[in-house]
Amino acid sequence: MDGKLRSGRMVLTGNRAAAHGFALAELDVFGGYPITPSTEITEEMAAFASRGVISTTYRNMDSELASMALGIGVATAGGRYGTATSSQGLALMFELLHWATTARLPLVIANTNRSLGAPWSIHPDQTDSLLLRDFFMPQIYCASVQEALDMILWAYRLSEDQSVSLPVLVNLDGFMLSHTAEAVGVPTSEQVREFLPPRHGRKDSVLPGEDGSAAMNLQCPYDWEEHSARKRSLVGAMRSAQSLIPKIANDWQRVSGRCYGNGFFRVNGGVNADVAVISAGAVTGTVEEAFGSREDVKVIGLRFFRPFPAEELRAAIGNVSKVVVIDRSILPNGNGVIADELRLSGGACRYNGADIHSFVGGFGGQDLSERGFIDMLDAVRKEIGPLKKTYWLGGRG
Repeated sequence: MDGKLRSGRMVLTGNRAAAHGFALAELDVFGGYPITPSTEITEEMAAFASRGVISTTYRNMDSELASMALGIGVATAGGRYGTATSSQGLALMFELLHWATTARLPLVIANTNRSLGAPWSIHPDQTDSLLLRDFFMPQIYCASVQEALDMILWAYRLSEDQSVSLPVLVNLDGFMLSHTAEAVGVPTSEQVREFLPPRHGRKDSVLPGEDGSAAMNLQCPYDWEEHSARKRSLVGAMRSAQSLIPKIANDWQRVSGRCYGNGFFRVNGGVNADVAVISAGAVTGTVEEAFGSREDVKVIGLRFFRPFPAEELRAAIGNVSKVVVIDRSILPNGNGVIADELRLSGGACRYNGADIHSFVGGFGGQDLSERGFIDMLDAVRKEIGPLKKTYWLGGRG
């Protein structure tokens, strides 16, 4: 960074905010391939690089798969890499993104959430990112344009920690955040350098010297014992990530002045609420608008889906009698993904006896309104015990 990137208060879209996060992270390489609605991130990084605002090497790739292949090479060589994509592009990365996770290569992907086909849509839901819920990869969901910038920086701090060393996926809702402009506080390069520690390559992914005297075969082939050991290390890495997130939140508050609580989620609403409403992404703001002035409802905006903060959620949920989960992705069993994860991680009766109610909607850009959330809550209050099925928000479902 040569100091040409402006800092301070400015108006940015979510995509441009994410690009500022990448620029401030002082990447060695950014690989770009355009896809709606993430294209603006790639365009902004190309502009920064071509104008000499950043020293990052920018490369136009011929596909999202090629972008991830480039990332694997850069990360293996000890460089800092970033890329951006959406929807079908993220799905195309699947093969090599899995390789990057199990090879424990630190890099960051900004995913501007968009529906997966069919039918074709350029509008947002969270099907694309939650398709990768079983990857050993932290997943962050942004609720504001400010978070789109900040979470890119958090992602590098988390990804490059020696105890974690994994790719991190940062998600922002297509159009709802990507093309919506908000006032954003852009930190200085000095603040970011203080926040992001020096990089160190992992011993199992460091390339040999140029003279070839220490030639090595990276990541293949290994026997079953090495595979088993790697799986254990991946579980350990995700646990390390979980323990590290509150420290990252504290350090970011110290450096930037912005408070993100424990880092896992944001909580608004009455201390003595009897209902907790859990959501993730930009829709959290709409839920807060619907219930923000009510003392009987607590709104929890989930920031980290992976690692899933089950114990932290238990404490935040408190003594409510009902938990309402709003999902924008659905499983073949008919359950919303986050609701299913909540039940799997603790079971309905372990969240202080609260019943868990599952609602799904927002697919293909369906509008989710304050009025719809208020009607949802009214329906939940009339139920005795947990709803026996997943309920759909609006539409013909």
